[in-house]
Amino acid sequence: MKVKVSPNPTSGKLNIAFEEPIGSAITLLVLNDAGSEMQRMEIPKAAMQYSISIANLASGIYFIKLLDDGSPVWAGKVVKQ
Repeated sequence: MKVKVSPNPTSGKLNIAFEEPIGSAITLLVLNDAGSEMQRMEIPKAAMQYSISIANLASGIYFIKLLDDGSPVWAGKVVKQ
């Protein structure tokens, strides 16, 4: 799965873009640098773009993890200013 997360760094809004439509609904997790879950949402099947807000989170490094039926399919890092 090819994924682009932008802008990075961000002050709040993140855009997640997929190279091709996703085949099934997937779970998006936002984790802090200690691995604690800060946000969880479901991205619907066939999505090619999805936007989330991390404006309510403190400045720092966060990890984005995508899960398909509970199994990790992609992970990346984002900096919140």
